[in-house]
Amino acid sequence: MGIDWRILAATFGMVFLSELGDKTWLAIITNSAATHSPVSVFSGAVLALCCSSLAAVVLGYGMGVVLPVKLLRIAVGISFLLFGLWFLLRRG
Repeated sequence: MGIDWRILAATFGMVFLSELGDKTWLAIITNSAATHSPVSVFSGAVLALCCSSLAAVVLGYGMGVVLPVKLLRIAVGISFLLFGLWFLLRRG
């Protein structure tokens, strides 16, 4: 299990671009401004992203062993659509 540098670069680019401007990024900006402790905020954000990424990688790898990748892609796509509809249609 060596490092595939193309996969690493593609994953970095995908995660980096998808995180820009999302609510987590905005929360980090707000927390850093409010606390005036950028090192603590950065450390907490890095630790949280590492933990959530580890959980996603372990879950994805495990599911990839059991299920066909095409089925996983379809399921993830449908879940994105359902979450989007839920956010659009929810009240409040």
